[in-house]
Amino acid sequence: MIGKEIISKRPVSIYEVEKLLEGVEQPTFEQKASLDYVRMVKKVDLETAKKKIEELKELGLDEELAIKIVNVYPKTAMELHAVLAKEKVGEDLYEKILEVLRS
Repeated sequence: MIGKEIISKRPVSIYEVEKLLEGVEQPTFEQKASLDYVRMVKKVDLETAKKKIEELKELGLDEELAIKIVNVYPKTAMELHAVLAKEKVGEDLYEKILEVLRS
């Protein structure tokens, strides 16, 4: 990133990162490694991820937290607790979040 200027800043999911990196004509080593990693850890496709992020935002979560949850895509309450360990989220919301991810 030396010599590069930040034009804008916003949270993006790993699914968006994959799409962005696929569009790079001459990727650097780091970009190739990042793309390989994203492909290895992703759980759903980009459209599903966008849909789940929107559904989580409808539950009252902010965009950054919704993206964080979808990036990890926890399957159990224990996994979700690990993702939300530092967040102030009511216990009643945990099951709603898991329902969104299961549907």
